[in-house]
Amino acid sequence: MRPLTLRFATVALFATLAAAQTPVPDAPPDPSVTGTIEGTTFGAAHQPLAATSLILMPLPGSSPKALQLGNPYTAEADSLGRFSIDGVYPGTYTVLATHADYSPRNPILGPPNATMNARPADTITVAAGQHLTGVEIELVPMTVLSGRVTDENGDPVPRVTVRPMVVDTVLNGQRRLMIQGVGVQTDADGRYTMSVYSAHWFLRFVPAGSDTPESENGEPTLTRVTGIATRSVTEIETRSVTEIETRSVTRNPERGYSPTYFPGVRDVTLAAGFDAEGRPISELNVRMERTLVYHVRGNVKGPLAEKANPNLRILPSQEGGSLRPSVVDEGRPLAPDGTFDIAGLTAGTWTLILCQYGTPGSLGRQTVRITDADLEDVVIVPQPISELRGVAKTTPEQPVRNLLVRLTPLEALLSSNGVHGWGGEPSDDGAFTIQGVEAGRYRVDVTPPPAAYVKSVALNGQECLETGIDLTHGAASSGVLEIVLSTAAGRITGTVANPDGAPVSAARVTLLPDRLPGSMDRPELRPVVPTDATGHFSITGIAPGNYHVYAWERLDEVIASAMGGDAILFPDPQFPGLFDNLGAAVTIAENDSKQVSLSLISAAKMNDELRRHR
Repeated sequence: MRPLTLRFATVALFATLAAAQTPVPDAPPDPSVTGTIEGTTFGAAHQPLAATSLILMPLPGSSPKALQLGNPYTAEADSLGRFSIDGVYPGTYTVLATHADYSPRNPILGPPNATMNARPADTITVAAGQHLTGVEIELVPMTVLSGRVTDENGDPVPRVTVRPMVVDTVLNGQRRLMIQGVGVQTDADGRYTMSVYSAHWFLRFVPAGSDTPESENGEPTLTRVTGIATRSVTEIETRSVTEIETRSVTRNPERGYSPTYFPGVRDVTLAAGFDAEGRPISELNVRMERTLVYHVRGNVKGPLAEKANPNLRILPSQEGGSLRPSVVDEGRPLAPDGTFDIAGLTAGTWTLILCQYGTPGSLGRQTVRITDADLEDVVIVPQPISELRGVAKTTPEQPVRNLLVRLTPLEALLSSNGVHGWGGEPSDDGAFTIQGVEAGRYRVDVTPPPAAYVKSVALNGQECLETGIDLTHGAASSGVLEIVLSTAAGRITGTVANPDGAPVSAARVTLLPDRLPGSMDRPELRPVVPTDATGHFSITGIAPGNYHVYAWERLDEVIASAMGGDAILFPDPQFPGLFDNLGAAVTIAENDSKQVSLSLISAAKMNDELRRHR
């Protein structure tokens, strides 16, 4: 059986960037201003690996010419694992290697010589006219996961969908998980098997659509999915502009299964993760228990519901912002007349998300609270996905070029993949448009041009750099997003050394702001840059503030896709503080320039501390 192939969020980000830009022109690039990359992909036992696909993508701000041209550089390894990429404009690039049966690792620069060594790196830097050879990209076999799902009596539970999840990001100190792939189903004996990339994984177990729910006396009910009601007053939290009334209905008590997370918990915040490193992991067993479950019935209002659309469905979510809905989640379909009957829901607060299968972005949401009764007459009023207009300027005033603007959801229940659109390069007057924005609250992530920093982000004249923007009534009616950049940014330069004092090349240097607890995360304040062959580094475009600087041997265990891969994200915001004795504290003012000397944080020390904090 072929393994389940999963794609990380980075892939979606690359696709979005490529789609938002213009095609590469037919004229070949000048070899005097471009470089080439040659190397080999390796698999198990360091044997050459054929049929590996490679994508080379520039980090934002590192290669304006490559970003302007658009389409990523691609290559396919031959039967001996060899690949070559020509016409690469100067800059720093991320290499993404994919293979049906293998999991990617970071590229290795080699063989060692005066300007490079064999230390694993996250990126590759190409200079004008440089012919970079000996690049090794190591992949490891996919990790096979297996286990068994049983009920409270130890009997097998068939047709349970098992879906792998990874940490998407951290909001307000709480991890947010993201589903990766459609998953697999348990067989008649409750067993499942799937293959995943090397990463830190979590597992979600979703019972089969409750097609044959049981009542308290054990007899199957006649309804499609389960529900219960006795008596209660039901509370409604509405996101629509109309007043919504619901009523509770008494029915025979019913029991059913609810989504469960490894190692057997219903609360996603208590889910336990594990490391997949190319070796099979078995006995990932889960016991599911029946509980009282309920119906929520209602309808979708407006023209959207009046047109027959078999792909419209409703995703019920009770994860409290800890799990991002997936575009491959089957959800519950609408009836042809726009009504719905959602069952199998446990007591608590639920958000009903109206979506179209396979398409990111919600079309409407409604939050309800279930106590001990079925809910009736719930109404979802669709809110169309629209565009947000913006304008960017600099102080002192000058043309804005190579600016990327991204809206990152501040609500996990926004069902898109987090990349709603890129402003790209503004027009001569600084105007740009972000397409495909659904109603909700967002953080505005800006990748400014080199040597500039983000000074202000305002919506309709109200400053929102530290608070995010509120588009709950739709982006089209929210006004104009105004971004102000300052060219008076600070700079930090320095060196990284081993304990013996020798300079370290290919280290990863991170800048992290000293933020007050509860402050909104801002990725542009936490860049990551490599050291050169002499152990030197330079970080530009720094906003005024207090920071800590660290130098890491490896970051693949903790880095997350943010701002195109040039920002660092730790699973625990307090984690870097464990290495303060090896870093440096720096205060930056406008037009400031500071120098620091850093000690390398070894991969072994970082991994030891990381395991303690998972």
